[in-house]
Amino acid sequence: MNLLVVSQCELLISLLDELLKNTKVKMKVIKSTFEFDDAYTYTARSDSFAFIIDIQSFQGEDEIDWIHFKRISRNTVLLVDTKYQNPEEILKVQQAVIYLSNPLLSIGNINSNKPKNEMKNDKNSLDLYLNDEVKFDVFDLCIVKNGEKIPLTNLETKILLFLYKNLNKVIETDVLMEKLELSTITSLYVHIKNLRNKIEKNPKSPGILRTANKKGYMLLINP
Repeated sequence: MNLLVVSQCELLISLLDELLKNTKVKMKVIKSTFEFDDAYTYTARSDSFAFIIDIQSFQGEDEIDWIHFKRISRNTVLLVDTKYQNPEEILKVQQAVIYLSNPLLSIGNINSNKPKNEMKNDKNSLDLYLNDEVKFDVFDLCIVKNGEKIPLTNLETKILLFLYKNLNKVIETDVLMEKLELSTITSLYVHIKNLRNKIEKNPKSPGILRTANKKGYMLLINP
C-alpha cells in the first residue's frame, strides 16, 4: 500500500509517520502546491494508492474537484482540515485521522516486536511504550502512568512524536524549537518541564526525556 499525504502541517505528518512506522505502508509527503490533475498520475500507477489531503492546500475550486474525485475514485481518499481554532479541534482531527487510518495500519503490524498478548486490539497497537510503567497512548493523546491517564497538550504531543521518531538520538535545541515553531528557549524549557512531570518517575532526575550535553534532548528508551 502507498499513501500520498498532501499537507504542510508538521503535526499531521509526524502523527502519520509514527503510526505507519514498521508497517508495509510507504508514505510520500507533498508540501508544495498539488494540482488536482496530479492525482490521476498516481491512480494510474496503481489502485493501491491512498490519499490524505489537507484541504488547507486547496486553491480556488479545488475543494469541489477533490470531493468529486473522492466520490468516483476506486482509491481511498481522506480529506482533513488542519486549520485548528482550539485544542479541542486539534484532538478531534487527530483522533479522526488515527481512527480512519486503521485500515492502513492493519496491513502492517505497528508493534511487531511486542508479545502477542500486548496486541489485543487496534487501540493497543497505537501504544508507544516509554518504559515498563509508562506508555504514550497515541489514540487518546495521553500518557498512561501507573494506570492513570494524563492528558497531553498539542505541543507536548508534538515533542513526544518527534523525539520518538528519532529515538535514542540527540535533537539539538534549535532544531526542536524550529520544529515546534517556538520563538524563545524559555518556552521550550517550560514544555519540557511539564512533559517530564507527566512521564518521569522523578522529573528532577529524568530517565526517559534526557538533556544531552546541554545541547539538546533525547528520548532514551531501552529495547
